[in-house]
Amino acid sequence: MFVSGAPRDEVNDMNKASRILTIGLLAVMSVCVGCAEKSKTVAAAKNQDNPTPNDTLCVVHFKRNYLGIARDTPISLTTGNFNGADITVAGKLKKVTDEWIVVETTDSEKWIPREVILYLQK
Repeated sequence: MFVSGAPRDEVNDMNKASRILTIGLLAVMSVCVGCAEKSKTVAAAKNQDNPTPNDTLCVVHFKRNYLGIARDTPISLTTGNFNGADITVAGKLKKVTDEWIVVETTDSEKWIPREVILYLQK
């Protein structure tokens, strides 16, 4: 094919550049699709590891250092209060995310950062 006013070599160079660009775009698109599929798989695996709680009764025990009662002397893990202050929250487990757990108590919902939790007792 000959285009009027353009030498044949320039037309061939444009066709080569167009083909290279097309191949590059297809390669980028296939990588993006692969990443999207991987993120869906990871999300599905997380959901299997953290199934949705269905109002499971639980007790949340907090890390003692976040409550200002870190001590050299031991405190039992199952202690519910210390010097008259509650150091646990009891209620229904409503939601679990990567950063929070939500516990419904008799008077309100408590959004508790996971980093302050010592352990969760069912």
